[in-house]
Amino acid sequence: MLANRSTDFSTRLREVIEAIKLVYASTWFEGPRAFSKAVGQRRQDSMAVILQQVAGSQYQQYFYPAISGVALSYNYYPVPPMQSEDGIAHLALGFGKTVVEGKQSLRFSPAFPKHLPQFSTVDDMLANTQRNFYCMDMAAPASLHHETSNLILRTIDNADNEYPVRYLSSTYIPEEHRVRDGNFPGPKVISFAPILKYGSYPLPEILKQLLAQGREGMGCEVEIEFAVDIADASQSPVFYFLQLRPIVSDENNQEIHITRQEKEQAFLYATHALGHGYFRHIHDIIFVDPKRFDRTCTTEIAQEISLCNKKLHNHKRPYLLIGPGRWGTADRWLGIPVQWGDISGVAAIVEVQDGSIPAEASQGTHFFQNITSLGIPYMMTTTKNQHSLQSINWTWLLSLDTSFQGTYITHVTLPHPIHLKVDGTQAEAAAWYP
Repeated sequence: MLANRSTDFSTRLREVIEAIKLVYASTWFEGPRAFSKAVGQRRQDSMAVILQQVAGSQYQQYFYPAISGVALSYNYYPVPPMQSEDGIAHLALGFGKTVVEGKQSLRFSPAFPKHLPQFSTVDDMLANTQRNFYCMDMAAPASLHHETSNLILRTIDNADNEYPVRYLSSTYIPEEHRVRDGNFPGPKVISFAPILKYGSYPLPEILKQLLAQGREGMGCEVEIEFAVDIADASQSPVFYFLQLRPIVSDENNQEIHITRQEKEQAFLYATHALGHGYFRHIHDIIFVDPKRFDRTCTTEIAQEISLCNKKLHNHKRPYLLIGPGRWGTADRWLGIPVQWGDISGVAAIVEVQDGSIPAEASQGTHFFQNITSLGIPYMMTTTKNQHSLQSINWTWLLSLDTSFQGTYITHVTLPHPIHLKVDGTQAEAAAWYP
């Protein structure tokens, strides 16, 4: 990105030429080459370069759009009342580098803009709110020889007097431990409440229309990039439609089909699953032994899991986690009250509803931000299966040699990885040991 501020024309021209050369050179970077391979594009010697006006406004020496985002027409982690076909969007204050790099951003369905699982409690809002944002430093000399060029990362607190921050923020009131919509004295929470909660600008409707037209026009699921400039209260917001493209297929969002044979040989089969992909790198399984489970000792069970997780995470060994009731519940009588740090190395999570705990499936909302951003499958199984297939083969699991036997949990390590398929289009999953 170029500030294009020099009064000398030859300087501005030189900066543009240098930027174009760097864009050409970037075709040899690992990321673009992987993208070309994923879409089946052969390497070519020529490439078009587009010069675009940067969306945003200037605030003192800094330039940025109020909102940047990415929206997809299909959602592999729908939490009721969302449906997969409703799509999903990620919003961030400032430039879209925040979203692209997977930093803290707000995730919502355009069909249900007020339903924000990652903001379900005050503590969730404080943990998941955006704390930093990218903007251009217009006063700095142009420098195109490092990754971020003249983009800098600022804290939200550093910009709390600038209109986009004031407009898009709610405020945390420590004395009351609550978040109030509006700009008050106190720490800011980037909630986008005026737009998502009160409808001051029809961003959800715009995204719904663009995603529907993009899907129809391209005949496939699509992804769009966009920005919104909200300079001040006297000007109407401006929506910038930046890019439309098919959702790129890779290892974890390719077309998945679970065959009847795979279901029949599975030691785990779930008809309620969030996520999507084919996972073949899991050698370890941690499960709560149903014969030794005690509802009065769920806190102790969480501690045993935390110890196993720490060891496996340090050795970079992702694992399958299986247990009864709700994972991460605040009510220890409804499941295992783990925090995210207790299961940070997990590759996939299974919530067992077998009657031992009187709680309905939680749909994975406790770790929503983590499982979605990391692409972790979350599965729910019940003892009653409409497909007449075994939900969990406890006989097989309990027959395996153990790496660790706790009071309540069992850790097994397999010589070969299990195969786990999660079909997000059908919300089903199957895991088997070849």
